Amino acid sequence: MIEVDPSLLTDPDNDYYSSDNDTSTESITSSIQQYIYENGRRYHAYYGTEKWHMPTDEVEQESSTAPGGYVELCETSIGTVHCDDGTMKPDHSVVIFGHHLRDALTKIGRPQPDHQFMANVLIQAGYEDVKMLSAKEPIEPWPKDPQLKKRRRYEFA
Repeated sequence: MIEVDPSLLTDPDNDYYSSDNDTSTESITSSIQQYIYENGRRYHAYYGTEKWHMPTDEVEQESSTAPGGYVELCETSIGTVHCDDGTMKPDHSVVIFGHHLRDALTKIGRPQPDHQFMANVLIQAGYEDVKMLSAKEPIEPWPKDPQLKKRRRYEFA
């Protein structure tokens, strides 16, 4: 079970979004406009033209299939949002949204890939030693566990 950071409960001046996320509501600086802008798209500044999707993408794809190469994939199960302690009931708006999104994706022929689906795709493609790791992903910034807080910050970014 994910334990709530007690400092959030004892400090009345500490709103729960400011804990470890003091800059999460700041506006984006004008430096965002300094990136490469071409053909109606803004590209990351830390990538040069050699890192754009095409034509180097095919070369990059092949580099992970060489002997000793590996691939990492990350999938989030949107239809299985829940709370460890059962406080998120089946009629919660986030749960309902997840179910509707999953159903909509299925109806248009694009079901959400889950862990097992992705593992099967890799195995069918010839990858060996396929491993799956399931991890909790908090949707709010309040976990006491520093690793869960860090994981949430990555997701929040």
